[in-house]
Amino acid sequence: MGTPHYMAPEQADGRAVGPAADIFATGSLLYEMLSGRPAFRGASLVDVLYAVLHQNPPLLGGSREVEALDQVIRRAMAKRRRIGIPPPVTCSTPCSPYHSAPAPGRARPPTP
Repeated sequence: MGTPHYMAPEQADGRAVGPAADIFATGSLLYEMLSGRPAFRGASLVDVLYAVLHQNPPLLGGSREVEALDQVIRRAMAKRRRIGIPPPVTCSTPCSPYHSAPAPGRARPPTP
């Protein structure tokens, strides 16, 4: 089973799960960390599972950075059948303007 607020739709529906379910759960956790509330809420377990299967969480906003993270979270929590897992670079693309990490394959010079 699993924790209903973080369950992937396929898990809530009783289907086989794989690594994509972990990505969904991570997206759910990130959503809650940024918003202060679970992505899916309901008065009962059934209501929460229905929301996981059929609803999307409210958009996150407040700053450009949070809106960029919201795009990443939505990719992780997509309802459509997830085939494979997008590479980390694909997931982080919306956030690229907001970090100063070196390009892949380039080492950052040591700081004095």
